[in-house]
Amino acid sequence: MSKASRQGNLAETAFLHRATELGFSVSQPFGNCEPYDFIVDNGLKRWRVQVKSTRAQCSPNRYLVNVGHRPKAAEGLPPTSVAYLDSEIDFLAVYILAERTWYIVPIAGLAGRVRLRFFAGELARSGPNGIFHEAWHLLGRRKVDLLAHRHENLS
Repeated sequence: MSKASRQGNLAETAFLHRATELGFSVSQPFGNCEPYDFIVDNGLKRWRVQVKSTRAQCSPNRYLVNVGHRPKAAEGLPPTSVAYLDSEIDFLAVYILAERTWYIVPIAGLAGRVRLRFFAGELARSGPNGIFHEAWHLLGRRKVDLLAHRHENLS
């Protein structure tokens, strides 16, 4: 298994752990043939989530993440990285391994790009992608939270 495959597996396992810990139901499509890695269910809505990760800093406290994908190339043409479309995924979950931190980016936040920069450490909420730092709430309120909220309002 390549180093990149191991890193991807580690990031997907970390995502599964964190999302489940937060109370989301998580499913994985069979056969690795979809453009997304997981389906996240908050009890009201299901989201297609692609997980990406990086270890490489491009400068101190800054990480560059390849967030595109390589569709099957047309015959005779080399594969190139292209941006995800909203017909393929709903969210990108980016794991910065060295920081053990997440960025939950809606497809609109990708804006057709195949690379994104993220800050880490004290600067994690800086830059244009800082609003997505640990933004698990973008996946919606969990059904458990909604039921508890309704119960509080009835009391």
